[in-house]
Amino acid sequence: MQNLTLSLRLILLSCFFLIVISSCSIEELNPTVRVENSSAQRGTLASVSEADFLLPGQDAQGWTVLSPSADSRIIYVNATTGNDATSVVYKSDDSAIGSDPSQPTGAIKPFRTIAAAYGQMRNGKPDWMLLARGEEWEESLKLTDGRSGTERSVFSAYGSGKRPLLKTGTKAGIKTFRPNRVIVASLYFWAHTRDTQSTEFVSHEGKRGFDFLSDEDEDIEDVLIEDCVFMAYKENTIQDRLDPGKPMKRIAIRRSIIAWSYSTDSHSSGIFYKGSARSKTVPSLLLEENLFDHNGWATQSINGDDNRANGQATMYNHNIYFSSANNIIVRGNLFFRASSIGNKWRSDSWGKSRHLLIKNNLYYDNEVAISLGGNTDNPLRFHSVEVLDNVILSNGLSRPTNRALSWGVDASDIKNGIFDNNIVAHQRNLELRSTYGFRLKPGSKMANVTFSNNVVYNIMREGFLSPDNSLGLITVEKNSNLKNVRIVNNDLILGENSSLVTLNLKAAGVTLANNSYSCSPDDNQANACLNYFGELYTLDVWQGKVEPTANYTSTTPDMNRDLTEYATTMGLGSATEELIEKMYEQSKANWNTALTAPEINQWIREGFENNIGEEQYQK
Repeated sequence: MQNLTLSLRLILLSCFFLIVISSCSIEELNPTVRVENSSAQRGTLASVSEADFLLPGQDAQGWTVLSPSADSRIIYVNATTGNDATSVVYKSDDSAIGSDPSQPTGAIKPFRTIAAAYGQMRNGKPDWMLLARGEEWEESLKLTDGRSGTERSVFSAYGSGKRPLLKTGTKAGIKTFRPNRVIVASLYFWAHTRDTQSTEFVSHEGKRGFDFLSDEDEDIEDVLIEDCVFMAYKENTIQDRLDPGKPMKRIAIRRSIIAWSYSTDSHSSGIFYKGSARSKTVPSLLLEENLFDHNGWATQSINGDDNRANGQATMYNHNIYFSSANNIIVRGNLFFRASSIGNKWRSDSWGKSRHLLIKNNLYYDNEVAISLGGNTDNPLRFHSVEVLDNVILSNGLSRPTNRALSWGVDASDIKNGIFDNNIVAHQRNLELRSTYGFRLKPGSKMANVTFSNNVVYNIMREGFLSPDNSLGLITVEKNSNLKNVRIVNNDLILGENSSLVTLNLKAAGVTLANNSYSCSPDDNQANACLNYFGELYTLDVWQGKVEPTANYTSTTPDMNRDLTEYATTMGLGSATEELIEKMYEQSKANWNTALTAPEINQWIREGFENNIGEEQYQK
């Protein structure tokens, strides 16, 4: 008996070491330990919050409250009634202004031109320039610096009506390269002569809407852009140009619209962001409740060859391109109809990007919603990443580049990450060949990453691939080096006519538990929809060999909620296009929370909550 016990101990010890070196198969181990819900990890990895950006106070509706200092100059500009020769520069306590400079109570004498008004702004002082709502100028805007983060210079609007319109044509929207301690609010910047959707289109010639560049001599800090529009520019950029010196810090863009950026001679994105090693320890960029739409292209690619002529879509253009990004929050935004990717995240070496929070955004009709990786194959390039509560709908619908792909979240080379409570749904186009909800890229190196509580539903593709090359709603590609990667508590539901599998596992180092699959519980090989290292399994075989805690899930009609149904239900139109048109009407003067990502996401999510029929399936 003693010898038998010793033999069992040796067997168990041997299996332990085999597990460590990832050569003890899942069939041999047959794990039965439940992996607990990992939502408790949320908010512990990115370690950056909105409070870190030291924004001014907000009112009950979430808009920044602007208050002048005792020595602020208040300068009004009106293109119709203004006169540069007779205009007056006001003190903040002047009786003609009243308690709110944006709503002057007395008769004021404004400037006519922005250029003349700018001449009265003092650098390093909390001066204000206010443009009349409903007026137009064919001028760009230059910025002055404020005194401090709490006493910023302000460039905004006064009166009632539409945002002041700056028709800048071939020139930049904002000309200042290194803004500091400044607020730009409620202004509309329009490159009108290069807007291909406008009757004022002349040519594709143009510049960036804003081009912020920090270097070793001058930094950029405490910049807030709120309730602004940047339309039809070549691109918008925020860059640390050189590693030495001071980093960019506390840049926030809120409740603004950046749309229809394109280029005919270079890459183009709604925003191109490039950080550096010096930005690892400071809050860098906050993007909150903005609309990014149709960026990187003016027209669909003709031959799918990345030709930029006439602003054709290419695979290199995106709604946002992040490179070497640190301490960034992307929260509550709408990312619609990019040339290629909704959020492209690039990091070329170990830990070059870290502390990223991507939360509660809505992605619609991008080829790829979120891409974390690519460009190089260096290990563990991203540290401490949280992708939480996002909704991804109808990827690959418009096919701007003419590529046949629809990717939800494409990830690689992450150390410490959590992808929790996201929904990827409704890729209904059977013409697309490369489709999935989540993928760990081939050759990916990951450590301590969890995919939990996500739903992937109704993702389709054309034709059927062999088991060795099949695609899954979640796909873990071969040749990956994975340590402590967990896929737990997810709901993976195939749509009709789908030739994907629910889960496609091709690499070791992954823990599976409590996932629910739409594979029919009928023990028939024709119902096999789980791929394990090139073998297709039915749910009962999967339970016995791979994941004992696997569940069966069914569907309900509410899961088919989409943007068209949302528009109809909320009285916001009868089609997705009408819904998007109303999103373009959003402003501080006309704000409807029903047109924001958090509200729409909640409605989509309610279609899944309490409707996914989970049951422990026993053969």
